[in-house]
Amino acid sequence: MKANAIGPSLECPQIFDIEFARKLIVQLGGDPTPVEDDWCWDDFLKLPDFDRLLPLIMDYFEHATTGNPSKVAYWLHRDCGAPLEWAQRVVENDTTGDPSWIAYKLHRFRGAPLDWAQRVIENATTGDPSEAAYRLHTDCGVPLEWVQKVKARSRNEN
Repeated sequence: MKANAIGPSLECPQIFDIEFARKLIVQLGGDPTPVEDDWCWDDFLKLPDFDRLLPLIMDYFEHATTGNPSKVAYWLHRDCGAPLEWAQRVVENDTTGDPSWIAYKLHRFRGAPLDWAQRVIENATTGDPSEAAYRLHTDCGVPLEWVQKVKARSRNEN
């Protein structure tokens, strides 16, 4: 396990569920009591010590080496106020999740630069860069030729 500012990591699960949320909050020194069975990402905001926990949660997932930290970064940005630049950094460094899909979403829905999203998709080694490239074409107007280059590279690597 990779250590970060809070010590040994629990790592990032593929599916972020309520049990994991509670364990993470406890590991970070918080009170998991407010995490009810219908918990959702924006419920982090209801934690009494949210302002103290958010930087620790961000650090935790920025250093995760398993699961889909890109997806968590998107949710923390969208629902909890984590900075866009931080989410982009997590996506750029994600080697286990689907960074290309989250790069597409950060561009389309959250204002990340198009050239940044294209660069992430072009360099993705996990996930489905072909689908993300196609969605940048259909939803955001990137040239079809670029999509075809991404698809050809993906075919050659598989």
